[in-house]
Amino acid sequence: MATRPKNLLESMAEEHIEALGRRVTRFVDGDLQSRSGWESRQDAHFALWACDAPTRRGPWSGSANVTVPMVASAINNWSGITGASMFDNPQKEWVATIPNSPIDIKKAERVEKYTNWQLMFEQEGRYEASYDRLLAHLAITGMAFKKASINYEDESWTSEFVSSLDVILPDDTSDIATARRITHRQEQHIDEINDLAADDFYLGSQVEKLSDPAPDGQEQQPNQTRENTKRRMGLDKSTLEQGNHIIYEQHIRGSIDGVEGDRFIVWVDAVSSTPLRLVPHPKSIRRFFVDFHFIPSPEGGYHSYGFGHFLRPLNEILNTLFNQYIDGVTISNVPMLFYGRSAGLRGRKIKISPGASEEVSDVKQLLMSKFPGLDQNMPLLIEFVLRFGQDITANTDEVQGRAQKGVREPTVRGQSGRIGQAMTRFKVFAKRVYRGQNDELRIIHEINRLVVSKSKQFFVLGSSEGRAFAEVGKDDFKVNMHLMTTADPDFASQGQRRNEATTIMQVALQHPQLAQNANAIAKITDDWLVTMGRGDLTRYTQNATPPPVDPHTENMIFANGETEEPKTGEDHAQHVTVHLQFTQDPEFTGMDEDKRRALRDHVEAHTIMLQLEQQQQAQEVQTNGQGAANGVGQGGGGQGLSSVLGEIS
Repeated sequence: MATRPKNLLESMAEEHIEALGRRVTRFVDGDLQSRSGWESRQDAHFALWACDAPTRRGPWSGSANVTVPMVASAINNWSGITGASMFDNPQKEWVATIPNSPIDIKKAERVEKYTNWQLMFEQEGRYEASYDRLLAHLAITGMAFKKASINYEDESWTSEFVSSLDVILPDDTSDIATARRITHRQEQHIDEINDLAADDFYLGSQVEKLSDPAPDGQEQQPNQTRENTKRRMGLDKSTLEQGNHIIYEQHIRGSIDGVEGDRFIVWVDAVSSTPLRLVPHPKSIRRFFVDFHFIPSPEGGYHSYGFGHFLRPLNEILNTLFNQYIDGVTISNVPMLFYGRSAGLRGRKIKISPGASEEVSDVKQLLMSKFPGLDQNMPLLIEFVLRFGQDITANTDEVQGRAQKGVREPTVRGQSGRIGQAMTRFKVFAKRVYRGQNDELRIIHEINRLVVSKSKQFFVLGSSEGRAFAEVGKDDFKVNMHLMTTADPDFASQGQRRNEATTIMQVALQHPQLAQNANAIAKITDDWLVTMGRGDLTRYTQNATPPPVDPHTENMIFANGETEEPKTGEDHAQHVTVHLQFTQDPEFTGMDEDKRRALRDHVEAHTIMLQLEQQQQAQEVQTNGQGAANGVGQGGGGQGLSSVLGEIS
């Protein structure tokens, strides 16, 4: 098991520590300034996603101020479909492994099961939840990040979503893998900082130098886009209350005065430029950050584009059309009245607006303004703009299972064809997410290779091969293998999957070679059951022979107070040997008498089945006229029953 690296600040000179803090904050300020143009546009994109209408001052007080959810609809639908393709597909696992050598297949299978267990269970839902946030953020801003961290105490890792607004890179970065520095901006309360110092994560003498920020939060300003988004969600209170600090976690390529090495990770307080921790970057791990890009910049720049960049002009046009249309309806149905001073209608002072009156100098008449009817082309223009947005996002009626307005309801085949056309555009966006997830899985594998102990037992989801417990060890991670996501860009819905599986089954039953192949039909049926959320054909078969159980797993079963029956076809000699070896284990010594008796009965049954199989084999040999060749006979090739039971007693 790997140990947490030592804080290098403990052995650095004071002048080198101060120089390091100034260097980090200076570089971050420069990197933020270089991307200010890209960052300033994000607030408008978040506003459209949240349907937060800007203040409208005319044409009268209280006029229509509507934000059409074009951006919100595109982002929410795309992130929903992509999330389903990643985590709701019929596969039983989220990760698959590909070994580089045939001799590594078994190790790759154990690593695959262990990684899936980590993603689904050990992370307690955080892994999937992080992608829920990432997909929405990615479509809004065009970029998002995942950050993996090492959990030395639990022999595991964590992978969290990080906003693109909080990952700061140099302006000339072309690839995050070769970036000179990567800075993660994060907020930490002074209580959290003190806890980390008590745990020897931060250097206590450096934490004592920190001073509380001003109560109004003026000394440290978080990203304004995030603050505006929180306000739209109803969170008006500033997060930088008294005691909060902005911490820069910077991953550096290059030398640092006073220490040896060329790659480091440093934590610095943003306001005081006080370094809190400095450690060397693990050599076995390339990086901890993974970048996700929605639509890469065509000029080759690092910062990418999201739906907000393309839909914002259309959405603003649509907002104008909608508000003008609503105002036109208001004026047509509630006209304005102008009246003379001597008309007897004197009242309070008001402004001209629909339904309100205004005093004028003409005393001879009352004038009620009249407006022409609404332009009938306005709804068509609104629909025309909406169609442009759907073309950009592939967020068409077809991909959502609805027919276009004014178009005859298509056939099932025609509907599937339209869905396929829309999904083709969706694939282009989704595959970029999958590539980022594959990079993340490689980093997770590197961390597992570093922290997993010699042997670790875990739970296997949906196991049909023996009990749902397995072991993995550090040796399994030493071999080279590839990890990749099982996400499928062709995934549209469970219904579509079910239709495809049904079609395959119908073809197989009519095909002469497949129809006579029981194994092929069983596999096709199993794939069809998976689309129903069931899978595992053995649960539906009658009198099916249960799969064999590993003898080591059986030892754990009996140690937990459960029992297991021997099965035909198992290697009974191996089972007896492994169980006898277990009797020398301290865990067996701590078992009570009932558990020992159960294991004794189990070994007795294995021994009897072993002798019966040997007798049957000897009879077959004699029947074939070969005598007792090869030393096969009753009692040969294994221990006698009495000696076995004596040892285990």
